[in-house]
Amino acid sequence: MSDGLHKPGRRLIGIDDGPFDRKRGANVLVVGVVCRGDRLDGVLTTHVRKDGWNATDRLIAMIRDSKFSAQLHGILLDGITLGGLNIVDLPKLARDTGLPAIAVIRRKPDRQGMEDACGRLPNQGRRVAMLRRVGEVHEAEHVFFQVQGLSPDEARRVVDSTAIFGYIPEPIRMAHLIGGGVITGQSGHRA
Repeated sequence: MSDGLHKPGRRLIGIDDGPFDRKRGANVLVVGVVCRGDRLDGVLTTHVRKDGWNATDRLIAMIRDSKFSAQLHGILLDGITLGGLNIVDLPKLARDTGLPAIAVIRRKPDRQGMEDACGRLPNQGRRVAMLRRVGEVHEAEHVFFQVQGLSPDEARRVVDSTAIFGYIPEPIRMAHLIGGGVITGQSGHRA
């Protein structure tokens, strides 16, 4: 897939979910922010079900159906889950969009803790299998990441070079702020 993804002028989409109702099956806003460096080029939205199964398909459709699809060079996600434990199948997302996909994680994931959390929901085996399929956890300068469609070294350069105003890549930070602002009327503090 794309080489030199960390270079200026490459359009990346950062994806994060907005604040959501904690009841299972709730509708969760997902925001995609298209950026070139720290410049906002566009905003996309979709919805997923809390603790559901539709995150991967909804993201693929959101990206493919957008006017930005031919201009994108990569996908940055805030972790591999949206709306609780609606797990993004990172290999499928990368394959079906034709774009490298990087899930950025603030702290080193507790795999066992996530697998235990899956046990509190239907289809535990399927959820755990999806978590294991995402791949190895790698370390960047201030965060961790999992990647599909790009070498870990290139993904590390992307993550580090796009973290302009903090530790999180700017497209994800913007998606977080927009999602919070739309749902609660003001952006949160954790971006």
